Amino acid sequence: MLRARLLLRLERRLSLAETYQLFDLAETILGHGRLVQSHFEFRMEHVIVEVEELAFRLRETAGAVTDALRLLRYMGRAERFGRPGCWRLNLAADPNSLSRGSSAGR
Repeated sequence: MLRARLLLRLERRLSLAETYQLFDLAETILGHGRLVQSHFEFRMEHVIVEVEELAFRLRETAGAVTDALRLLRYMGRAERFGRPGCWRLNLAADPNSLSRGSSAGR
């Protein structure tokens, strides 16, 4: 967990509830990406999202969304893209949803 905390640039240790909230938000962000993907006739491997738009749609702070995207980056499911605040979600990676019991560092 120390490595994840350093990667997420967190200054304090997350409680168990906060960790679950972060994983839930990451799963919600991937769900939003799948929703965007479903509007196209062909399967896209990547979807571009903006932090501010996600924060508005999900009623979260931009900081919380950024932390969840950093977690997804650590898991190989997201990466920064283009201009500041834009991220590319990798939807082609493991199609299964995130699970709290699996290790994030595989």
